[in-house]
Parts: sequence; C-alpha cells; structure tokens
Amino acid sequence: MKETTNPQILKQYVQGLLEASGFAVIDYSAYRLMSGEQLESLGKPVVVKNYRYDKVHKVDFFDVAAQRAVECKYQHVSGSACEKIMYAALSLAQQPFDSVLVYEGSAYSKDLVGLSQKALRAFCKEEGIGVSKVQLMSLGAFEASMK
Repeated sequence: MKETTNPQILKQYVQGLLEASGFAVIDYSAYRLMSGEQLESLGKPVVVKNYRYDKVHKVDFFDVAAQRAVECKYQHVSGSACEKIMYAALSLAQQPFDSVLVYEGSAYSKDLVGLSQKALRAFCKEEGIGVSKVQLMSLGAFEASMK
C-alpha cells in the first residue's frame, strides 16, 4: 500500500485502485457530455470522478452501474477527525445510493472509527435507513476488497 500524505494523494491512489480493478474513471464534466453509446464503447464499467448528485453535494467517485459512491477522507492530526468522518457518513447515509467511506491518516484510530460506526448504526436505525448503506473502510481494507 502506498503511503498517502494528503487528501489529494489518497484520492489519486483510490482512483488507481479503481482503474486497476477494470473501471474507466471519467471526470463528471466529461461524463455529462457523453452519450450512452460513447459510454458503452469504453467496454468497461464507468466510475465518475467528482460526481454531483444534486446542486450542492458531490462524492469523490460514483460507480454508475452499481449505484455506489466512494468518498475519501484523510486526516493526519486529531482535531476535527471525529466530526469529519461522522458528517460524511451521516450525509452519505441519507442519499439514495450505497456508499463506501475510505479513511486514511493517523488521526483515525480504531477507537474513533468504532465510535463512528456505532453512531452511524444508531442514526440509521432511528431514521429507518439500512445500516449497510454506508461502509467505513480503512484504505488497506478498501484496497483488499478491490482485489
């Protein structure tokens, strides 16, 4: 696994994992202009980078066929790490698609992630949302799932 030192490197690494797994990664601005025929001619499943799912919100990657988002969060220092991962997870849980939140950085301890998973399950239960709708995965676990 490559060492990631900032959010951009994490996103680039995740994009590389998606491409190595057989996906065509296309930026949202290009995707919007492509016809169904053009997408089919790629011969690969399409993942849209910087996908806007409404006028305000976007996700880092969106698997069009599986209707699944991949959001990346990197944090090296503690501070707002808990808030960052919880806000992203709760926001994704309310969307009409499944999501994977890939986290990386020394600020995300097992205790913090465990607490976030418990809070996410409680929120989903209270709101009547399927608890498996958002998966929190370390970069290492995401990489292993792509093989």
